[in-house]
Amino acid sequence: MLQAEIGSAIKALEMWSNEVFQELVSTNSFSENFPGVLAAQKILERELSAAGLVCEYLPSTDSAKHLVARNNSAQSSAKRIVLSCHVDTVYPPESWSGGLEVIDRDWLLGPGAADMKGGAIVILLALRAISSLKLIDKVPIMVISNACEERPCSGFTNLVNQLRDQIKFALVFEAARKNHGVVIARKGRAWGNLTIEGIETHAGNDPQGGISAILEASRIILALDQLNDYANGLTCNVGLIQGGTVANTIPGFCSFEFELRANTQRDLKFLINSITKFDGRRDSGAIVKVNVKSEGMPLEENQLSLVIFNSLKSVGKNWQLNLELSPRVGGLSDANYFASAGISSVDGLGPYGENFHVIGKERVLVKEIAQRAGLVAEWLITQQA
Repeated sequence: MLQAEIGSAIKALEMWSNEVFQELVSTNSFSENFPGVLAAQKILERELSAAGLVCEYLPSTDSAKHLVARNNSAQSSAKRIVLSCHVDTVYPPESWSGGLEVIDRDWLLGPGAADMKGGAIVILLALRAISSLKLIDKVPIMVISNACEERPCSGFTNLVNQLRDQIKFALVFEAARKNHGVVIARKGRAWGNLTIEGIETHAGNDPQGGISAILEASRIILALDQLNDYANGLTCNVGLIQGGTVANTIPGFCSFEFELRANTQRDLKFLINSITKFDGRRDSGAIVKVNVKSEGMPLEENQLSLVIFNSLKSVGKNWQLNLELSPRVGGLSDANYFASAGISSVDGLGPYGENFHVIGKERVLVKEIAQRAGLVAEWLITQQA
């Protein structure tokens, strides 16, 4: 009975959801395009308000504003179920613009269709369906829309830390993986830069009077390479290096950017501690400074995330979705930032998508939008407050 009512509600909203999805994808919301990101947030605000949620914007110093919406039950409840998405994309306006295109009736192609405006539409469709059934306040719900998921920013980390005592757990709507894959484990990531100040001298007249910053950087990079433990998922990559001026000068400055990834919070902290030990080093006379700019802790499988997954899997069968656990994912999502705050998450609840971040090819599977909205709507209604 409940499934049929939800299905009818979603069917009645099909034209509306197509129009909103088209509007959302047509809005360029490249992470650095703050007005565009805010315009996309405004679309979500309008539709969440129509579903009966109260919206507010939380400012960020390094991104567009983040959006938080709560239903009436969430206004007084100590713990809320979070539905999390992001509206920013990797596509500058000049790289790929325009709306959705239908491909072979099965796919919708467009910038950000899979990553992750399709997930945002699933949230909106599920909540509008619940609202039409007068059940929107059945359980305390909080929707969080991140304005800067596609690039590091401190604002969302601060937001999650600010709200963590209000959050029971988080459902994250990145695109599903193959075979209806749901994600409860992601690698964590930290990145930053290391700078070295040496002493410049003429390489011909006074080669021993100088201290080569590049040589010191080379020693450190070789030491960092020893941290790589591929079998256990620990990686340390130096991806960009700059230093020196001309070939006949001992280089007095060098810097490089590094990225660290690990499967567990313990291992990521180990990598961070290992590289920060170089901070203040003066072994060769050169001065080393380390700056860890951003970090997202690994999302680790735990008992609560498994319980949530199994309950979603059970309801998913009603919507022809045979949910499976995806292998650990290397990329980051909002789930990593919830993990950093000690909040359990289940990710990959958006529709199945392909070709993330590929200009002209990113697409999402049409039929899964309604299926996953039905799954989420039924699952939320059947939860205990």
